[in-house]
Amino acid sequence: MCRANSGLGSDWPCFYGRLSFTMKTHLLMLFVIGVILISSHTACACSCGLPSVKEAFTKSKAVFSGTVLAIESDGVRFKVNQSWKGSTATEIKVHVRMLGTSCDPGVHLGRTLLVYGYPGSPRVPLVAGYCSRTRALAEPDDETKELDALRSSAQVRRPTNRWTARRLVRLDHSRLIKPQSTQRASQRDAEFESFLSVLCENLRDLCVQISSA
Repeated sequence: MCRANSGLGSDWPCFYGRLSFTMKTHLLMLFVIGVILISSHTACACSCGLPSVKEAFTKSKAVFSGTVLAIESDGVRFKVNQSWKGSTATEIKVHVRMLGTSCDPGVHLGRTLLVYGYPGSPRVPLVAGYCSRTRALAEPDDETKELDALRSSAQVRRPTNRWTARRLVRLDHSRLIKPQSTQRASQRDAEFESFLSVLCENLRDLCVQISSA
């Protein structure tokens, strides 16, 4: 049974029962709005199809782990801890997309991130984002191990590329020699034609002398 001066707490059913229909309607509306707001916040969580580690490594211009030194208007400045691809500089500035949103990859001063820097523009050379696999990195994990393997594989392929380059240089050198050989052959042909012309003239003079005798 409800007490006369009951309020909230354990007497909530009695308190709700004494409310007018209008107040009950308002409370119900507030409850529905709260549910909608919570649901919309969950629905707005970042969702995108992440590329594979190999695909992100291949398409990226620079891949490194770095500590955030500064968050500036034209990008985030990182201190490079380990590099798997690209620049060997100790500091790199990257334009990180969607900062302050649900797709923020976790950029905070002093935090270490695994960064995949994609080619940008002359003004912003490197661009990164959560949807391109850039994320916070607390310690080495399976992804960094895969990056180690990809870097080693890329280094193994380099000698083949240098051998191919040397071969192309030799081919180009042979092409440069060909015009000289052709010029010499043309000179020999001209000398032979001159010899034939002189021989024919001598034979013609001989024929004239024979016919006149």
